[in-house]
Amino acid sequence: MLGYLPFENGYVSVKRKSLFILIFWIMAACLIGVLIGVLIKNSAHPPAVETSTSEITETTVSDTGIIRPDRAPEDDSDAVPLETQSPTESGDTTTPQGGGSVTLEFQKDITIHQSEGTADLYFQNPNGSTHDLMVQVVVDDGKGNEVLVAESGLIKVGYGIDHVNLTDGAGRLQSGSYNGTMLILFYDRESGIKATTDSKITDCNITVQ
Repeated sequence: MLGYLPFENGYVSVKRKSLFILIFWIMAACLIGVLIGVLIKNSAHPPAVETSTSEITETTVSDTGIIRPDRAPEDDSDAVPLETQSPTESGDTTTPQGGGSVTLEFQKDITIHQSEGTADLYFQNPNGSTHDLMVQVVVDDGKGNEVLVAESGLIKVGYGIDHVNLTDGAGRLQSGSYNGTMLILFYDRESGIKATTDSKITDCNITVQ
């Protein structure tokens, strides 16, 4: 026993065993608090960013009937410059004869906000790329039709976006989840002429709100 503590009209004895139990429960409570904090932090992480290098040497987009501009569109007014990157950091690749390549960073999770007329879409065209580009979001409406629901303006090399404007096609979709595709259209940096080939990112997760 460690001693006595005054309590109202008497005393309470303080025993060594009771003190150890008290310390044990305090440490246990702290450990539980730390674990809860770690779980909350991990659950708040954004979707993983993926990187893809697309060689502009062969056609990879099927004929969907969707209009793809022959000339570079206006610059995307919401595109922001990326931090300066060296060729190594940006994943720069060699340019094959008669073609080219781009290194893209993106997320496959896209959220469409019909009430706001925009879609959350993370996409970057790093400094190591050889072409400017635009992004079109195409969704299968469940009836065998591919619908253009959103598209960006021109995303120049060294720029990125985190949202795009919706097209009229987005109004055809009910709230819910869809499988979609991002079509990537490449444009020459000097002339603005569209490359003869495109690329696509499949199995995108589209959420319509």
